[in-house]
Amino acid sequence: MRRIGTFLALPVAAGAVAGVLASAFPWLIAQLGELLSAVTRWAPGAWGVILSAVLAGLVYGPLLQRFAPGVRGQGITQVMRAVDDSDGRMPLGTTAVMVSASAVCIAGGGSVGRIGPVVHLAGAFGSLLGRLAALPGPRLSTLVAASAAAGFAAILDVPVSAPFFAIELILRRFSLGCFTSAAIAAAVADLVADHLAPNIPLVPAPPSRPETAGVLAPALIGLAVGAAGCLFVHVFFRVRRLCEWVWRGPSWLRPACGGLLLGGLVAALPQLHGVGASAVHEALRGQYPLVLLALLLAGKIVATSLTLGAGGCGGLFGPILFIGAIGGTLLATALARPEDVWLYGLLGMAAAMAAAARIPVTAIVVVLELTAMPALVVPLAVTVLAATLTARLLTRTGIFTHDLPHPAPEGPKPGGAPHPHPPVR
Repeated sequence: MRRIGTFLALPVAAGAVAGVLASAFPWLIAQLGELLSAVTRWAPGAWGVILSAVLAGLVYGPLLQRFAPGVRGQGITQVMRAVDDSDGRMPLGTTAVMVSASAVCIAGGGSVGRIGPVVHLAGAFGSLLGRLAALPGPRLSTLVAASAAAGFAAILDVPVSAPFFAIELILRRFSLGCFTSAAIAAAVADLVADHLAPNIPLVPAPPSRPETAGVLAPALIGLAVGAAGCLFVHVFFRVRRLCEWVWRGPSWLRPACGGLLLGGLVAALPQLHGVGASAVHEALRGQYPLVLLALLLAGKIVATSLTLGAGGCGGLFGPILFIGAIGGTLLATALARPEDVWLYGLLGMAAAMAAAARIPVTAIVVVLELTAMPALVVPLAVTVLAATLTARLLTRTGIFTHDLPHPAPEGPKPGGAPHPHPPVR
């Protein structure tokens, strides 16, 4: 009985904490944004946007240099690394510093998301709870994955999808205990977050009842938007390497210098500022012309890559959703299908998740939960299948697994030939 009580109590506690964090983090970003706006009010127009990005970099750059030096990978990747390498042990202090830096970065115009930092901090609190309860390594990892899923559920309002997220991305293997713990934690987190600060829906209501789109259109969306997701993966890591190669100054100054370029880009395309949720809403309502959609798609890929490549902090899941929604609506607009903009945008979000994050099942469940439309199961499955196949052809890893150590190939068997494939580095 005591073991059952612990099994239930820890996910409930972790979910409650995750719900509070998911409510507090957007509030913190809003307060910091108002502070930066007040400081830069004297700077006119685009100069205020650039100055805000530079000032934000001057705040979180030294913060990271002092308290989290040399830490690479934000949000979801950090949780995955903890589950893989350290049996779920996550330093809460370092995590709090990185999440605080993410809030400053987003408030200053950094083109990153809120989901990753909330997942990161929720996972760290789950790790703390598990260590206080003296859980052994495997059970601690399970609790960390469940806590991260609770943060995912609370910030996106998707409690049903959260267990799939925990299994498919954080743990990357099926575990009934993890699935059950994540379901409990996610339900609690979503209830707490809705009570404290109800989320603005990520997906607006459709302007009219959408058609099911058949099979050909979803397959085309999967191929096109899946390729855009793969392009994001490639550009992101190449920009990061380029920034590391170019920069020769002190690391604490790098985000501020990157803010000069980022601020100019955000000033030119204000929809790229921060999370970009309002831009997703406008795109799904069909409010953007073709040229602007193309600029936003390319701009988001560059802006997010530049934000993190220059030393910023923030989530990648939000930009993936942005790229998917804009990519899908771009395709609908290009094909002169204004009545299908909403549907194509939703299918595009699933395609981007499947291709860039390599979470096909979660992608289907998330979009179904956001829309509450079971009729989309077949077009979603076709879209995700096409995007997954595209990703396997164009990329070796997803954006979250790139920095994780890849398993070494099996050595040659006795008397056999050497292994034909070298290890992935």
